[in-house]
Amino acid sequence: QSLATSLATTMRTSGVVYYRVTACDATSNCITSATGALTPRITQQSSSLVRYGGAWYLYKSASASGTTLKWSRTRNAYVTYTFTGRRIGFVTIKGPTRGSVRVYIDGKYKLTVSLYKTGTNLGRVLAWQSGVLTAGKHTITLQLVGTAGHPRVDIDAFVVMK
Repeated sequence: QSLATSLATTMRTSGVVYYRVTACDATSNCITSATGALTPRITQQSSSLVRYGGAWYLYKSASASGTTLKWSRTRNAYVTYTFTGRRIGFVTIKGPTRGSVRVYIDGKYKLTVSLYKTGTNLGRVLAWQSGVLTAGKHTITLQLVGTAGHPRVDIDAFVVMK
């Protein structure tokens, strides 16, 4: 039994993932408050559903989730993906030459995510995921900041929870 308000875990990107949430008080009185299923779907950066603006380049990499990724260093270059689901995240590489992206959901700015990490590159990183969205169609846009000294951003894949 663990007392926590969140859980970080790895899950497969196809099929259905079932979960159950149980809440307990300090005296071990517990109640199962939620059960459900998540259906994660991964969309590779090469999908025809993913649109790019600005200069982007294809790069083959064994560490990419689908063996290729796209990258750019161009300030204000962007990538958009329209999806149907309740949550969205993006998979990328973090490293010493990586910059930052502005994240927009349905045209509204959410935050800026830094992909900078000292040391060696780390691939297949879920760099950010949204909170719960209303059911239906949404669009995520990632726009490059053009970070001085380390402007590169890689797009590996998008993960949607239905």
